[in-house]
Amino acid sequence: MSNFISNVFDFGTVSLKETNTIVWQFFFKEPCFSFHYVDTGCICTQLKEKDLLKHLKGTLSLGLVNLPSTPGEYPVERSMTVYYDPHIAERVSNPEGARIFNPVKKTESLTIRGNVIVS
Repeated sequence: MSNFISNVFDFGTVSLKETNTIVWQFFFKEPCFSFHYVDTGCICTQLKEKDLLKHLKGTLSLGLVNLPSTPGEYPVERSMTVYYDPHIAERVSNPEGARIFNPVKKTESLTIRGNVIVS
């Protein structure tokens, strides 16, 4: 069950010439005090504001996305992982002693997507 109204932020179609930064926002269905942190996945995506009563907000810097230089329209999609329950370890040891992701730690994926026109 998602903590967000929507797990996808679609920024539509933008021109790289006119837009270098996308401001994204994901709204919580209700206050989310079990929030731990967000792994944005790459340097192009940054969390700028965390309001556990309302939303997560940040930016996607299109200049840092690996877009082709050839003119055209290109799809862009970035995923982030939200981690919950700060008191639950992210990694645990399996029976062989190897560190693995803790299956008890709750996570959720958020996606930012759209199309970018390169001219």
